[in-house]
Amino acid sequence: MKQKKEPINLKFTIVVLLFVLLIFAVFGVFLYHINKSIIKYENDNNIIDETNVPDVPINTNSNSVSNTTQNTSENTLENTLEQDTIVPKVETLDISSDLVQKLYNYILKKSDYEENLVYLDKKITNETINNKLKLMTVFTNLEYSDIYETTTENEYGMSITHTLFKNETVEKKAKEIFGPSVSIVHESCPIHFTEAIDYKNGIYDCYSYQGGGITPWESSSFELKKAEQQENEIYIYDTYTHVHEDLENMEKTTTNKGFYKHTFKKNLDGSYYWYCTEPIDEF
Repeated sequence: MKQKKEPINLKFTIVVLLFVLLIFAVFGVFLYHINKSIIKYENDNNIIDETNVPDVPINTNSNSVSNTTQNTSENTLENTLEQDTIVPKVETLDISSDLVQKLYNYILKKSDYEENLVYLDKKITNETINNKLKLMTVFTNLEYSDIYETTTENEYGMSITHTLFKNETVEKKAKEIFGPSVSIVHESCPIHFTEAIDYKNGIYDCYSYQGGGITPWESSSFELKKAEQQENEIYIYDTYTHVHEDLENMEKTTTNKGFYKHTFKKNLDGSYYWYCTEPIDEF
């Protein structure tokens, strides 16, 4: 029998499929080479050309590195210490100015009771100052508008003038002189041998009286030398000399108290208050 021939269409289909497969194979090989070229290009760009890297000398001397680090540290520490030890500018003040004179009046200069003065052989502050000295300092700094006067007669028919002021007035002036945190105990206290201040029912009564006996002669001299301001503090320098009479030997004795420095600190409102007084060798 004769074999049947395959249709021509089937042969054509097979040829077309083979051609398509060939095209895909060629395209795949093409993509492979393209991808390989791209990867090689990227790798080449990431490679560092060692021939272009400059030679860096290697310091084999470890002591040199250590010394350099030490010197740098010492210089840094020295600069820091210099910055920390910068002294604020000191300004000289006119000793005749109203401010300096007002503050200098905060220092009680005369008293028949020498322990009631700030001119001692040790530093005294607004925390260690005794209460009577605070009161006496306040009394001598009161304004005329702070007081009122009345007159009485003693048992001898003599007229005695009484200067009166309230405890609120004393407290207000004390804060002005010694700072807002000052503590005041209201009490009677003497000013001089023939003058006293009695305290009763919230009122201070200052009056003179006729004393008996012999009263030693006392005198004090002082001289304001200079005044300075440094940031929020004012310093006033003076000399103080006390002369008193020795009743036993009937002679006058001079006690040179020397040089003193008075420090005043600044309040939040811009005013100044007395902080301390201390003896110094010189100024």
